[in-house]
This record gives sequence, structure tokens and C-alpha cells, in this order.
Amino acid sequence: MIYHYFQYEIKYERRTEIYKELEDRECIYSRTRRQFLHGKYFCLNLPITDEIPPFLFSLDQDFYDYKEFFLQIGVQSEPHPMLYGDILRKLSKVCDQDYLNSNELCKSLKAMECFFKYLATNSTINSQTKLPGKKCFFCMDISETKKERISCLAV
Repeated sequence: MIYHYFQYEIKYERRTEIYKELEDRECIYSRTRRQFLHGKYFCLNLPITDEIPPFLFSLDQDFYDYKEFFLQIGVQSEPHPMLYGDILRKLSKVCDQDYLNSNELCKSLKAMECFFKYLATNSTINSQTKLPGKKCFFCMDISETKKERISCLAV
């Protein structure tokens, strides 16, 4: 497999240069899309259920042996809130003042769900990044009911 060559066979002195070149190329195969995509669209430890095509894909299990190579060419190691924040930003730019069509609405809802899911579990959240005041969605356990979330957000 070509990925084996890029991870193990390239001379160490040339790796940085070659990896930098591959960062700008569509060189990772997505089974979901059945085409090659840039590394920036993949996340190594992303559950398939949290994929949002065409914005974000999980890396196929068959490729885990080459994870060091993939991390060097732009694949994210772990899912984090800003991956989904970027998706929401892109959808916002595309839609501008128009209403969302059903496909865009589904993708934006999924992105919001995953944004809050990973925000709640992200280890980089600390007392400096939390807002003062009443308990809000960011502080809740993700398993709480939607009704409680809505009432908290409305406060």
C-alpha cells in the first residue's frame, strides 16, 4: 500500500518536504464518498456516527496502521468542538440570508449536537473558559434531557 511507503520507506530527511506537499493534495481515500480527499477532512478517532459529509469523515480502520503519516498531513487526532464550529461557520456562509434546505438543516443540527457533545467532554474547558452565573448547557452532563437543556438555554 502506498501509505506504507510514505510512513516507513521515505528517507527521514525528505519526510517534512514530502508531507508538506501531500498536505495540499487529495490523497486519503474515503469509503463514504468513494473518492480521495484532503487530510483536513478526516479525524482519526471520530466515531462514524459523528461524520458530517462532505465536511468531516472518520478515518477508515484499515488505515490506522499509518496514523503517524496521516497526522503529519493534516488529519486531526481527536474530535473537538471547533471541528463542528467550523462546519457551522461554513454552512452560515453558504446560506447567508436564505433559509436552510432540509439537507443543510440536518447537517447544521448534527454539527450543533456534536459541537456541544465534544464541548462537554473536552478536557481544555476550565474555570477560565466557563461563563459565570447560573448553570448552563456547557456545564451540564450530556445525558440530561432535552427539556432541561432548552429551559437552561432560555435563561
